[in-house]
Amino acid sequence: MTTSWPVLLGMGKACAVAVICLGSLQSANATPADGGDASDRGVIVGCCIINGIPAPECIPSIEEADCLAMGGLPNADVDCATAPCDLGACCLEDLSCQDDMSFFGCRWDGQFMPGATCAPDTCANLCPNDQCVNSIDLNATGCSGGLPCTFATANFGCERRPGSVNCQVTPGGPIEAADFGSDKWYTWTPQPGEGGTIVVDMCDAAAYDALAAVHEGGADCSACPINEADTLACNDDGCGIGGGPPIFHFDAVEGHCYFLRIGGWNGEQGSSAVTLKFAPCNTKHPMPGNRFDIQNTVRDCTTDADCTVGLSPDTETTCINGWGMPDTCYVHKNRYVSIDPNPENGGRLTARRISLDLGGGISQVLGWVGPPVERVVAGPETSPQLLSRILSTPHYRDWSVNDQGQPWTDATVNVGDCATSPGWTYVIESIDSECNELSPNHYSHPLVLPTVDFFGDVAGAAVGQPPEQNRSFKDISALAQGFQGDQKVPAVWLDLVGPLARPECPDFADLSFVDINVTVSGFQGGSYPYPPPTECPPDACPYP
Repeated sequence: MTTSWPVLLGMGKACAVAVICLGSLQSANATPADGGDASDRGVIVGCCIINGIPAPECIPSIEEADCLAMGGLPNADVDCATAPCDLGACCLEDLSCQDDMSFFGCRWDGQFMPGATCAPDTCANLCPNDQCVNSIDLNATGCSGGLPCTFATANFGCERRPGSVNCQVTPGGPIEAADFGSDKWYTWTPQPGEGGTIVVDMCDAAAYDALAAVHEGGADCSACPINEADTLACNDDGCGIGGGPPIFHFDAVEGHCYFLRIGGWNGEQGSSAVTLKFAPCNTKHPMPGNRFDIQNTVRDCTTDADCTVGLSPDTETTCINGWGMPDTCYVHKNRYVSIDPNPENGGRLTARRISLDLGGGISQVLGWVGPPVERVVAGPETSPQLLSRILSTPHYRDWSVNDQGQPWTDATVNVGDCATSPGWTYVIESIDSECNELSPNHYSHPLVLPTVDFFGDVAGAAVGQPPEQNRSFKDISALAQGFQGDQKVPAVWLDLVGPLARPECPDFADLSFVDINVTVSGFQGGSYPYPPPTECPPDACPYP
């Protein structure tokens, strides 16, 4: 049977979009008019979506070429028996309302409300969140299920006048007052595990010249941003199309609140979908190893002073930035820096780069944290302990488990090497295996770990307390007690000297008179007996 397309498209219930259902590969009309077999003609399964043609008619099958020739969009992912012709009201840009519209017919020109019918006030309050104070909470709506998440947005009815907060859309260029208008506001707070580099992506689903920005929201987004100083990131045509949609990224901290603003260039209006997702190299940052914290407990903090409560104010501890995780107190070691593999990274292959902090934002890469090895030591720690050296090449692994795939007995990795010395500050960054080691933006937030100020400063005023910025008989006494197996003195504080052949390489070996001797030398004013970190190449210290 020869079928006339205009006749087919003129039949049936009025609908703002032509939707032609594509049946099985074996058409009901098995022998087309041209005598060919329908199964030989590229018949597809799904729908042929044609905007602007009324009265769709569903037929058993259609060729993809015929759909395209009619100006249609072949779509195998849409069930044309339901979604395409589910009708509703469509609020257009001028806030007028049109009944009996489908999603596909409305989505490019208005905001679709399925199942609704037009009434005098249907489109009157179309944009209730065009002010920051009325922001929509994405944690309760579009992103309640975590990342990645995608939510629909439309700014029809929003005030075209640009808001008080604009953004610089051209790098280095001026901020134009008319840039950002018809904006809608949202808030988002990253939940545990959602911190890191977050991408805001509108590339595939913006039907107008959209702009998007993220603004600082503080702890709970209780105060709206007032100027560009609160703008963390903003973009116009980042997807590579002039007059097109934006894409950009920003660094998000778990538990911190952010304002997300979606608008249009000079107030342009339209509909879109917005996706929040992790950046391709959203590497989790390492955390400090707190196994040997004050009284062998983890202590959260806000300032350094929180770490010395109940101790001397000179105690060698620092409140370490957790980058969304709780900030925690870290006890400075003499010949080690201690890191936690961070269970949040479980299953991901990650390498740890270690550098010297030279001040002023300058650092010198020393190498990479090598594979942890277990050493059995005497003392208050749970044996065995984990020792790592500094290597010249990256060591990628799932740091939360050992080589047998089992959790470590002790999760703290202690990096002890010729290059780990007192008086220096170290920076440790993580990078995932699929990322580019040459790209600074692919590394995690830095973990900054100081060491003690003085070689041989291993104890505080009482046995088992952290060092406190001086050397005295208490340090010698602590070493002697550690040498005798005292259970209150962590060996990671006391181990200063490696084996006889390589004394500059601490190795968790049994504490000996050599450790006591070098401490006495320091107490008497002796200088640090080993090379500075800058003169210790990677791989200088062999594994025990």
